[in-house]
Amino acid sequence: MDQPTFYSLILAAFVGAACVFVLSKRRKDQDSDAPSNDALTEISALVKHMGYDLTPFGAAVALASVENGYSRAETASHLTVISFARDAKEADAETVLTKLPFAGAAILRILEKLHDEGNFRRELWENDAGAIAKMMLNEPGRDELIELVLSDEMALKGAFATSRLFPKSAPL
Repeated sequence: MDQPTFYSLILAAFVGAACVFVLSKRRKDQDSDAPSNDALTEISALVKHMGYDLTPFGAAVALASVENGYSRAETASHLTVISFARDAKEADAETVLTKLPFAGAAILRILEKLHDEGNFRRELWENDAGAIAKMMLNEPGRDELIELVLSDEMALKGAFATSRLFPKSAPL
């Protein structure tokens, strides 16, 4: 077998393998539509329960999160923490003193229930609950934490959810 024929065979085998991979991926994606829709419906309901409505961008991030091994509760929590950070950053002084603590406490109760039901890994629950607790109070370190939360690579690309807690805050 001469060298050009050998390379042609290798190229043909590579192209064939790539086609098989793409077709099998497309088939897998079609087969998994229902679970993705179920996951998105549940995440959207959890986020709504915590006072937010998912944006289309937030829905895409939610699906990617679930595909990367995060539970639906962990995903909803993450989206809510970042959305709450946006609200906390945009809040006026009166809101920080009168509304954020109550909204944060309500979110914390929901997160605690999700954790107690076994829907959350302990370290993620501690991280998210701790972030909400610190952002809801006007204490030292709050603004730095808000900036840290909002520096998340995906959070910089768009709003995950719109607030029903603080209607004036719009997606950034």
